[in-house]
Amino acid sequence: MSKAVTMRIDDTLKKQAEETLDEIGLNMTAYFTSSLKALVREKKVPFELTTIQKSNADYLAKLDNAIEEARNGEAYQFFGKGEYKMNGINRVEISNEWAHSGIVEAGEYVFISYCMGNEGQSVEHQINGAFDVLDERLKLVGLTLESVVKMDCLFKDIVDLSFLAKIIDLKFNGKYPARKAFETKFIREGISFQVDAIAYKG
Repeated sequence: MSKAVTMRIDDTLKKQAEETLDEIGLNMTAYFTSSLKALVREKKVPFELTTIQKSNADYLAKLDNAIEEARNGEAYQFFGKGEYKMNGINRVEISNEWAHSGIVEAGEYVFISYCMGNEGQSVEHQINGAFDVLDERLKLVGLTLESVVKMDCLFKDIVDLSFLAKIIDLKFNGKYPARKAFETKFIREGISFQVDAIAYKG
């Protein structure tokens, strides 16, 4: 028993397909029926996917290369359609006591953590102070606040989020980064705000 099948096809593509099938003596129904029978019989699409296959082969080759370089101790990032090799990792403001780096340069990105300022003052002053500290750290690697692409904003009280947008607007000159806000506990009572950031060097 046959059943009607409804498909959405671009009008131009449908017209071109019908013209081509007419030239070889087929209609759309006959074409789709024969194609589906071939799919069932061969357990694969009835035409070559050479472009996709080549793309997959290239992808796997690059991925293998990335894995091999990682095994050799070379930092490498791979994104499928494009990749770059890091020229080493540079760590700044290293604290052996806390076992962390305040600034880490890796490839075209800079990761900056623990930006806090004006501890013990109002939350507005602390937000401004934290961004001032972030700006100072960015200058150490030749960047500015406008280079920041992502921020994590940590609040002692998430209600204070209401102060953030106005201060960002003043500090970032319209070049706003993506951001998230969290409520958290801090190690010292006087801290109400901290910002961690990722900046782009390109």
